[in-house]
Amino acid sequence: MQQILAPYHQNNHWILIVISPPSKTVYVFDPLKSVDRNLAVKVFVNMAFRSVPGRGIRTVDWKKCRCPQQPGGSECGYYILRYMFEIVSKHSELHCLEEIFEQPTYSIDEIDDIRELWAQYFVDQCL
Repeated sequence: MQQILAPYHQNNHWILIVISPPSKTVYVFDPLKSVDRNLAVKVFVNMAFRSVPGRGIRTVDWKKCRCPQQPGGSECGYYILRYMFEIVSKHSELHCLEEIFEQPTYSIDEIDDIRELWAQYFVDQCL
C-alpha cells in the first residue's frame, strides 16, 4: 500500500499522520488521549488532495486510530517513532490502519528499543 508517514508537531506534542492517497484516507495516531484535537495541518492536507492534477479529490476521510497511549506528558516523540517503525516493518501491506495496534501502551523496554534503533541509525547515517 502506498503511504506517506508524516510526523506532525503541534502545541508541543507529536502526532503521526499517515496519508494514503489510493484510499483517500488520512489516519491520525495520537499517543495522548484527547477529545478531537483540532489539527492545523488538516486544511493543507485536504487542499493537497484537491490539487491533484486531473483527479482532484473533494472528500478526504480522516480517521482517528486506536494506538498505544503514552503514560506521561513527554513520551510522544518516542511513541511516534515506534508507530512508524511498526507500520513500516509489520503493516506496510495493509489497506486499513485503523485497528493495527492492540496494546494500550508500550513497555519501557519497547520504548528503549526504539531509542536504541534511532541512536544506531543516527550514528550509522549521520556521523
